[in-house]
Amino acid sequence: MVEKVDMRPVRLPAEMEALVATWIESLPVSFEMSADRLAGYLTGDPNFDPEGCIGAFTPGGELAGFVIGKRWRIPNHDMANDDAMQWARDGTGGIGMVCVRPGYQRKGIGKQLMAAIEAFFVKHGVMVISIGREPGRHFLPGVPQPLEDCLEFFDKCGYRHGFESAIDIMADISSIDSVLEKNRKLRDKIAANRADGYDVIPYQPALEKDLLEFMRATFPGKWYWTVASHANAPGAPLDELQVLVRRKGNTRQVLGFAKTATQASIGLGPATLVQSRGSADFGGLGPIGIASSIRGNRGLGAMLLHCALANLHRKGVNNVLIDWTSQGLLDRYYGPAGFAQYMTYISVKKELE
Repeated sequence: MVEKVDMRPVRLPAEMEALVATWIESLPVSFEMSADRLAGYLTGDPNFDPEGCIGAFTPGGELAGFVIGKRWRIPNHDMANDDAMQWARDGTGGIGMVCVRPGYQRKGIGKQLMAAIEAFFVKHGVMVISIGREPGRHFLPGVPQPLEDCLEFFDKCGYRHGFESAIDIMADISSIDSVLEKNRKLRDKIAANRADGYDVIPYQPALEKDLLEFMRATFPGKWYWTVASHANAPGAPLDELQVLVRRKGNTRQVLGFAKTATQASIGLGPATLVQSRGSADFGGLGPIGIASSIRGNRGLGAMLLHCALANLHRKGVNNVLIDWTSQGLLDRYYGPAGFAQYMTYISVKKELE
């Protein structure tokens, strides 16, 4: 029997607590959420449209379930992208989460929520919908392994295997202070790089122009926006944005970056950092990148990664999560630094007619 519910946008911030309570009741404890963390993902993201957070309300006013979808709202040039490609980017959207309280499941509410969010996307010209991978601050890069039973539901709604699947990885960095003593090769490369003028330093406002010019030229798009958001976020810890520079005389060239996060900047960090459940022991890293001209056997990427992790450890972090990466990067780059697979995601999408 289909439950009679009223579909309408969730009123924020007034109904935020009901949204969080529905989330917690519907998902495993490892996906626990708080109002502060959810607000950072919603109202803290310029891609969020309040019409895209739709609730299913019972006649008595109880929130039985909700769905959150995002579409691109940031102009292409604000992400250092070519405006001529705006149409292609705006034709994609993502569903960050759909939840139905256990007592209301198997009553057709989930399908009603999916129909409502698809109508929202159609209204705004979105042609391809992914589960996860939503624009701006995303929750998940697909359907996580603990929730893979949901794939049958999405299949019935017309969603099929889409993009390349992804993984999250994690490392215990509690002994990072002794890494250079044990890894002489890395220690020697870092020493040689520093002797040649390379260094990893905390972000500071004086670096903003050079850093954003580097990002514009090397990593336009979401990575540019992520770094710019941290640099301009009021109260964001500056040292959680690490910058690879090279000094030559009185000049200083930006050649790489590493975005990290602790609980102090959880709203700006990797999405699955919410799984930390508020623990100060838990931090995140990503994105991270260096100029293509210096990639190779100098070990500058490894140097940047080590310094970023060491800085997180100095701030009390012992476990670091990197979300939305690949097995290839784990094998080549992150594995040698102690990372291992934490969670697998299956990617599904739907093309609207």
